[in-house]
Amino acid sequence: MIAIKHTLPVVKFNSASMFPLNVVKKSLRGFVNMSSGSKKKLDRLKVAVFGRSGCGKTALTVRFLTRRFIGDYERNKENTYQQDVDIDGTLVNLEILDTRLDIQECFEVTTSFERTVKWADAFIIVYEVTDAKSLRVVPHIKAAIDQARRSKTLPAILVGNKIDLVHSRVVTYNEGLELAQLLGMPFFEVSVRESYEDVVRLFSALSGEFRSLTTKSSVFKGFRDRSKKKGRFAMLTRQRSVSM
Repeated sequence: MIAIKHTLPVVKFNSASMFPLNVVKKSLRGFVNMSSGSKKKLDRLKVAVFGRSGCGKTALTVRFLTRRFIGDYERNKENTYQQDVDIDGTLVNLEILDTRLDIQECFEVTTSFERTVKWADAFIIVYEVTDAKSLRVVPHIKAAIDQARRSKTLPAILVGNKIDLVHSRVVTYNEGLELAQLLGMPFFEVSVRESYEDVVRLFSALSGEFRSLTTKSSVFKGFRDRSKKKGRFAMLTRQRSVSM
């Protein structure tokens, strides 16, 4: 379960968009629960949202943060949003980068793409079920992310959007699922327009992926550090035995 909690609500925009900023700020104030007395240190999660232009990246982000669906945005503008959210009982400072994806960056890791990928902790790749091309670029986006981070085990989920447009659908559920399984990613189909709850579930799943991989990494690092210490201790013991 995710609830939005207030410390300092911030919505940052790197560029102007078609919907007025005061609409988003008003929406945030409208449903945020005040908790200024809490001094608990927040976890932090930085998410980059990728996908072909028009697939619903901005609508997905704004829907999650404000519960509102706003359909018209100025495309090809990169925006950053920041808000404190309670994800499964943990207060998280969530920062979302709604990226402007140059199609060339799907096939070649540019400096700006690499900078974005290295900034983020987790990734959402969005396609729309009414556009087969948006699905075909997904493997290239994932490969570029893996190449920039030099890892294939990153917190990332695949999201098929616009399932409410039944008569315009050209990408089946199974096609999305098979691609997600091939890429090793959790898979969701949603209608950002019709279901806030589905949007919440995918952000919760992404947070779970991030925590799981972070915990595994921490455990492995601790085991590796302990192994190194044991190795040094064993080496010193052997050296002492020899000297005696």
